[in-house]
Amino acid sequence: MDVKKFDSDLKTISERVSKDQAREIKQKLDEIRLHLVGMYKSNLVKINHSVIELICAHQLLIESYNVNVERKIGENLICDVYGERGEGRIIVEIETGFVPPSHALEPSSYTNARIISKIARYSPFADKFVLGTTISNILPVPELFRKLPRMRTVNDINNAKNLCDAYYAHPQIPIEQITYGEMHAIFIIDVDLGRVKETSIEDYLIDTKSIRYQRANTGPD
Repeated sequence: MDVKKFDSDLKTISERVSKDQAREIKQKLDEIRLHLVGMYKSNLVKINHSVIELICAHQLLIESYNVNVERKIGENLICDVYGERGEGRIIVEIETGFVPPSHALEPSSYTNARIISKIARYSPFADKFVLGTTISNILPVPELFRKLPRMRTVNDINNAKNLCDAYYAHPQIPIEQITYGEMHAIFIIDVDLGRVKETSIEDYLIDTKSIRYQRANTGPD
């Protein structure tokens, strides 16, 4: 564990994103950085994820949210980035596309189940729920969450529930959370430039349509 390197990397990204910001925002971002360093010392976070959290936290700070990272919001439930502004609450969950070796043979199914589970578990605690992903990752958006809850069919819900149950059995995701879970926006994160672009689900799907089509139709040589 190299705490100095972790702290140095976070300082670099913090300076990159906040160089033109007011002192108050820089101070708040520094508090978040120190919180992440403390968690790293306890082996609770990793650098790649923490860098993205810090960039998202900065975005919410400049939008006048009070921001926390790695915040407990329920029993055994900790969200990546949490913000409050007035009576409104926002949660940003980071999705990098990482697939553990144990699911190397079914990466698409595993990733879809993970995204469904994130939306279902976290969105009840937010007025605005956002998935954040890097520009190098193409986020699969489950069909279920392209529809308003009242437009979802029993078949849609059951299919999502069965997929989640295959990967999240302890505990299972309650069907009510899958039925009413919502994703309101997507953050596209450019780590190199320290920038965040917010987009709607519809616009994200349009922008990435050609890439997703090419991936779906590319077979072995």
